[in-house]
Amino acid sequence: MFFKVFNKSVPFGATWWGVSFPMAALSNAALKYAMFVDSWLLSTIAAVILALLSIVLIVLFIRTLNMLFTGKWLRG
Repeated sequence: MFFKVFNKSVPFGATWWGVSFPMAALSNAALKYAMFVDSWLLSTIAAVILALLSIVLIVLFIRTLNMLFTGKWLRG
């Protein structure tokens, strides 16, 4: 899913925000499990997942603002 956000051949729309929810759930679960097990390796993996989620959210936000300001967001 991460690489599909950066793929220009797939048209961007409001439904792309649905990509962020499963990634956020995975990030939350990974962070909680890493804290429960208290493992530096799992903490590192959870941090990488969180970083990927942050990048995806920034890209989604920027692309949404771009479509909003260019007038393509509400065009049918």
